[in-house]
Amino acid sequence: MKLEQWVLFLDMLGYQEINGGISDDIESKSFFEFMISNQRIFDEQNNPKIKEHYSKSSFNLYDFYEIQTTFVSDSLIINYKPKELKEFSITEEIRIQHSANTLFIIMQRIQSYIYNCFSQKKILVRGGVSNKFCSIKNNFAVGEGLIEAYKYESKIAKKPRIAISSSIYENNKLIDAIDLISKTIYNQNNSFITKDEDGVYYLNHLKYFLLFNFNTPTHEHFVYAYLSEHKTAIEDNLNNINKKITNSHDEENISRLEDVKKKLNWVKNYHNSNLTSNQIAHKIQIN
Repeated sequence: MKLEQWVLFLDMLGYQEINGGISDDIESKSFFEFMISNQRIFDEQNNPKIKEHYSKSSFNLYDFYEIQTTFVSDSLIINYKPKELKEFSITEEIRIQHSANTLFIIMQRIQSYIYNCFSQKKILVRGGVSNKFCSIKNNFAVGEGLIEAYKYESKIAKKPRIAISSSIYENNKLIDAIDLISKTIYNQNNSFITKDEDGVYYLNHLKYFLLFNFNTPTHEHFVYAYLSEHKTAIEDNLNNINKKITNSHDEENISRLEDVKKKLNWVKNYHNSNLTSNQIAHKIQIN
């Protein structure tokens, strides 16, 4: 028996343009430091102190999962590979609950990476999530879960969002368990899994961030800073794309830029729609 596998393929949007604009050692050093800081986020999340903390909790993540990550250029692959459990060591109900709880942990952990991208380099993140097999060794990743997560990132998500595979959102017991945790811990009737107007289910990282931090009044300053940085990243990207559209005289290029602008407008609307129910957050709407 195993828990559900979680495979995430995350891609930095705008990486190619930023990377292509690097023309000297000073700029390259700055970008190397940025990429190293991303790697450090995940290295630090699995340090001995954190593992010790989990060993004393009711759910020891590391008893159930081998956590693997690797960067391939601007893409991050995260693999929560379930360990084989002794038969009947846990019930099916507990297996589902632990699997659902793990997604909350994953959301909390990727939050730092998403924040680092948009606060440091104004980079937005798109991704895909699968529950099929994947394995990572050193810098190599293999498996149908990797391919499915990549497909959902590149073909299904389209906009800057983290799309989840149909085999996840059609797993009613798993989704019910995720909703139950949201209701029990965060007093919310539904979870951070959101269905978009085009029928795509995705991990709503802003909703999760607000749920997790608004329960703690001392986090108000952090919440404001986080959302302000997110707003600035979106506004800067929109201003940049508008300038490019204005200065371009090539119809094919303008069409391509307009498509990018539509995706940025989606992020703008996504940002605003998640802030409407919070008084502090409402002040950080994008006009």
